[in-house]
Amino acid sequence: MKQATPPKILNEADLRESPQLKGDFVVALKGAADAGKDVKLDPQFYPKLAANPAHPLEADAIPAALSLLPGGAEELPEFIRRLEGSAIQPKTNFCGYTMSAGAEDGDIIFTINDPLDFPLGYCKVDLQPKEDLAYMAYVRGGVLGDHVGGLLHRVMIGAARKYGISKVTDLPTNPAVLVWLVREGFHPEDNRGNPLPELDRDMRRLVYEGGLEEGEEKRRKYSEAQEAFNEERRLLEKTRQSLFMAKKLE
Repeated sequence: MKQATPPKILNEADLRESPQLKGDFVVALKGAADAGKDVKLDPQFYPKLAANPAHPLEADAIPAALSLLPGGAEELPEFIRRLEGSAIQPKTNFCGYTMSAGAEDGDIIFTINDPLDFPLGYCKVDLQPKEDLAYMAYVRGGVLGDHVGGLLHRVMIGAARKYGISKVTDLPTNPAVLVWLVREGFHPEDNRGNPLPELDRDMRRLVYEGGLEEGEEKRRKYSEAQEAFNEERRLLEKTRQSLFMAKKLE
């Protein structure tokens, strides 16, 4: 009797080469986790994933990013020169993701990669020893886009606080981001040192009139409702699976 050929086991190299396979792999893992199954990856085939299982970014991300910065503003020029002259950039792993720091034209670049080394986003920070902090972020579209974007904003805030910087320039002109910065004690300005025009309108509406708190409350209630919906859907799916198995066993 001819033996069946065993299925090929995908490895990390296969997943890197095929976005389709990577997507199917992630969906399968997520489905197993949502079903309450413990997923253990064989380190022989998935060394990086097995060593650093993916979890939400929040717990260690900001301390990890700030640990890549030097201790004080007076050390920055030497720090940037050292980065630009080195082929190996400082990296730190957290929850399977990698935050690395590099330098480009005098700016420090924070980059976030996922467990398969795909770039999720980057944050460019000008930390010259002066009063202002210039900042720019790019986040790749996708499932983690908003989450990583918020993380990079908080990394920037943490860096500014570490150096005692209160003025922030070159920010996205998103009113919610601007209002958040002002409430955190920063002074967003344009490149000419003028307060951003959005502040005159949105600060009064969102801060002085309490609209920001109202918006935060709405987001909290929406998040709670979404979680309740997801839990109900998980229970419904488990019920369906139980009924299906019971039918099969009749």
